[in-house]
Amino acid sequence: MAMTITQPFTVQNREHAGSLLAEKLRCFKDSKTIVIGVSHGGALIGYHVASVLHLPFDVVPCKKIDHPADTRESIGSISLNEVIIHEDGHDIPREYIRRQIILSQNVLKAQLAFYKPNQVQKNTRNKTVIIVGDVSTNADDVLAAVRGMKKQKPVKIIVALPAATPEVINRLLRDADEVVVLDAERHVYPEAFYEERCSIKDDEVKDLIIKAIEEFN
Repeated sequence: MAMTITQPFTVQNREHAGSLLAEKLRCFKDSKTIVIGVSHGGALIGYHVASVLHLPFDVVPCKKIDHPADTRESIGSISLNEVIIHEDGHDIPREYIRRQIILSQNVLKAQLAFYKPNQVQKNTRNKTVIIVGDVSTNADDVLAAVRGMKKQKPVKIIVALPAATPEVINRLLRDADEVVVLDAERHVYPEAFYEERCSIKDDEVKDLIIKAIEEFN
């Protein structure tokens, strides 16, 4: 297992982050590799990674599960085929967790149908997969994507992130073959990492998928 880290520096926006990550992943250019963006921020970054490396691009929708007492905190995350619940969530009612899983799965199914109404997910069996997320402080959504992807039997899974704490990196390395980051610090502040920060909506993610199909998929 390996990871690539550089010293802190300025990143303009998610497009810039994608270009910088692509430089670290340039050995995969024009290879039999698929880039998977974890929506929403990871989708935009992943699109630019795929564009620079001339690789197929796809999106995996994931959703964090809010803490019942504080929506600013999460108790885990869910993808279409994987659920991650924190070990310290034992005091949260099981019925609340069960209900949130069902609701989240319905939301993710609707998102995927909106993103790709006439397409299926790309086949990653026996291929290298680069899973791209956004600035990560707990890795829940990316970990759900990684564990869900492992069920498809790729030969290798690489996680690429603009920034993450050492704890997040070590957590991901338990499931991923490699973690590549631009910035690894004890204290990561997502809201302060980019010089330009803006929210990403579902229709923008859909546009990225369409552009990828037309340009390099």
